[in-house]
Amino acid sequence: MRVFVYVEGQADRLALEALLQRYREKLREHGHGLRFVVLGSKDIFFRAAKFPAKAAANLVERQDNHVVALPDLYPNQPYASTANAHADLEQLSARLGSLVKEALRDVFGVRRRDVPEAMSRFYPSALKYDLEMLLLGAWERLAEQLGQPLNPAAHWRRPVEDQDQDRPPKRIVEELFLARTHRAYRDTTHAPAVLRRVENLHEVLRLDTGQQQCPVFEGMLDWIARQTGVSPHDHTTSRERGE
Repeated sequence: MRVFVYVEGQADRLALEALLQRYREKLREHGHGLRFVVLGSKDIFFRAAKFPAKAAANLVERQDNHVVALPDLYPNQPYASTANAHADLEQLSARLGSLVKEALRDVFGVRRRDVPEAMSRFYPSALKYDLEMLLLGAWERLAEQLGQPLNPAAHWRRPVEDQDQDRPPKRIVEELFLARTHRAYRDTTHAPAVLRRVENLHEVLRLDTGQQQCPVFEGMLDWIARQTGVSPHDHTTSRERGE
């Protein structure tokens, strides 16, 4: 089984590969592949001949192919007066689903009765509001990268996916880098460097109280786990074993 995860940019791919390295290895051990595909921009997710056609091609090529759409939820303002308008994740997911359905029928000639099966292997989601919410979730690792302690309550909302369009996670991270290191944040360098330090996904996804930090992102991982039968959470680290 192969899972194709489409993202906007190179930083998204590098950071997610760093965060999910152990999970990808486990999937490979079970004969599954997890591949991150860079599209270049959010706009390409909405172009019929681009992402919708690519996603539909993956779904038609093999019946064990699965596709995840993972653009940033931010920004949504440029699409307000277009057919791709979306005020929230639900509207974005619905639009992406409609575009992939159209590609299955109109480009690949999939019969209407067969479309639901293909769509069951498609998961439209988003990084809410952008990749850097994962850095806020891994705040202890972010503090290590900055070389200074952080107090999450003083800088951002928790759960970390509860930021907003006016101050998305990337803006918070950019401000922290300038204030703490006097250097600009470089997403292709710093994001994977922070997330590579993460030993267990729970430190990104859950607070010490057990409250979810990234329910949308965790929902995407849970979907992949259901499709493959391989959980991203069932490994322990040397830290958890007390070594």
